[in-house]
Amino acid sequence: MRSLIFSAALVGLALSSCSESPGAFDVAHISGGGWTVASYTDDDDLYTSLFIEHVFDFQENGTLLVTVSDSLQFQGFYDFTEENTRLRFDVNGTEGLEELRETWEIMGSTPTEFELREVGDEERIRFVK
Repeated sequence: MRSLIFSAALVGLALSSCSESPGAFDVAHISGGGWTVASYTDDDDLYTSLFIEHVFDFQENGTLLVTVSDSLQFQGFYDFTEENTRLRFDVNGTEGLEELRETWEIMGSTPTEFELREVGDEERIRFVK
């Protein structure tokens, strides 16, 4: 029982690190497909619906493939800046993807989620796997 409580506390600590302070991103966390948007907010208003049925595949060469509704696929790019503390997207095709075309500060990451905040704005996006 004690180890279960300890494990739950560690998971909570890891997830809370995704929203507290910027830091270097472990690039290995992002590689691969299966990423979806768990939340997207702008000034605390929720706009996650812009990313319904969007599945992101961050390829190791910087290519970003986004599949929408299992039928449409859009290709773009992503890259890291500022010693892996910022992530920049260059992709379009849907209204949601247009919103990503910014530079984002990496707020935290785990192997199954990462959170970003748009540089100079209140937009936040959280990806989960």
